[in-house]
Amino acid sequence: MKEIESLCELLEEQAERQETLVSVCIAQLRAGFEGNIKYFNEKTSAMDYLVKETARAEFIRQELVEKICKKLGINGTDRRIRDIAEQVDEPWRSRIIDSCDRMKVAVLYLKSWLGEAVPFYRVSLESARNTLKKIYPDYEEQSNSSYTDSNSKKVEIALTRFVDDRG
Repeated sequence: MKEIESLCELLEEQAERQETLVSVCIAQLRAGFEGNIKYFNEKTSAMDYLVKETARAEFIRQELVEKICKKLGINGTDRRIRDIAEQVDEPWRSRIIDSCDRMKVAVLYLKSWLGEAVPFYRVSLESARNTLKKIYPDYEEQSNSSYTDSNSKKVEIALTRFVDDRG
């Protein structure tokens, strides 16, 4: 079945992406601890790319699962990939289960990483805010919108407390 082969390939790619994401997350956190901003930013960009690719692949996976479930007669809205694995022959069954196991392990590692990363990032953000407030006492968090509630363009005035070469 062509769709089963495509699903196996998609799941293997997803498992690889999630394992790579774990490595990138760990490297990013290490860079944050070490204060290596360039490497930190590189890892942040890699994380962003991996998450976007995962989201893109999710749509394809959902369509494949839908088609396969219809062909196999799997009903219900709570379809699981393992339900498909239970109804297909080898080597597809083993490939699907192996990919699911790899993804499960990656998710567990990501949860563990979050346990370390969130407190670090929270403290780092608070430290950055405090530093900005000392440099620029009028500093406030900026909203994402460039427009006011009345739909007029906001005017931003940047003031600094430092004296430049013009005095």
